[in-house]
Amino acid sequence: MPPPTSPSTTVATVAACGDSLVVLWHDDAGAHEIPARDAARVAFERERPPRGGGVGLRRRRPAALYWAASGARLVAIGSSAAQSVAWELDRDPAIACFSGAALTVRTAQDDPAGAGGEHTPAFFCRLADDTGLVVDVADAASPLPDRIRAGFRLSAAAAEEAGWRHEVRAGLLQVRAANLKWLAGYRHPRYAERARTLRPQARAVFTQARALLDGAAMLGPVMVTLPSVYHLLWNGTLHTDLDAVLTPHSLASARRPR
Repeated sequence: MPPPTSPSTTVATVAACGDSLVVLWHDDAGAHEIPARDAARVAFERERPPRGGGVGLRRRRPAALYWAASGARLVAIGSSAAQSVAWELDRDPAIACFSGAALTVRTAQDDPAGAGGEHTPAFFCRLADDTGLVVDVADAASPLPDRIRAGFRLSAAAAEEAGWRHEVRAGLLQVRAANLKWLAGYRHPRYAERARTLRPQARAVFTQARALLDGAAMLGPVMVTLPSVYHLLWNGTLHTDLDAVLTPHSLASARRPR
């Protein structure tokens, strides 16, 4: 397969034309299209954050921009539920890079004025094995409207045509989201170098479960080592129960929970 090419785009559109699908995107040179079966050639994970909306009918700015450690780039975030999922994606070693609002799926035969004629998945991910993953995000706190369910079906159909995977992920519950928000503060490269140096010792110290603060103290001055311990929790070197409130006294271990 030819290597992916990067669209210098704000957003792309997948439109159904009869029984086939095409992928359209805009860049500074204008509009482009490619059959969906060939869309894996395009590196949508490198897409720039939207600047005032995309190609689709419902043009809008992202609710926020998130700096992703995987790929070291800004990702468009459309909702608080999507933000919580972005934290999970960003620390997943199977995901090499991801973008937000990279694709808009549109059915050509739909009335442009009607609801459900297009849908923008929350994320496009490039996996470590170079395959693609389209991610839709559902709000765990409320039932899905029929329009959103229809949009998710459009995402799934487009992903199948392109040879990508498709997933629907629920926004995280409050405690887990709060814990990942805290750990995400330690995702930046300024913490990574020190954590990389401490990693062998940290794995030895946390061979048996112990409190984060106690383990950090065994590694050196706590003000220096505790941020590194949080980074190692973020990147999965150390493990703790992220569904319980995270404190310096939470137990952590280098052993992955069963």
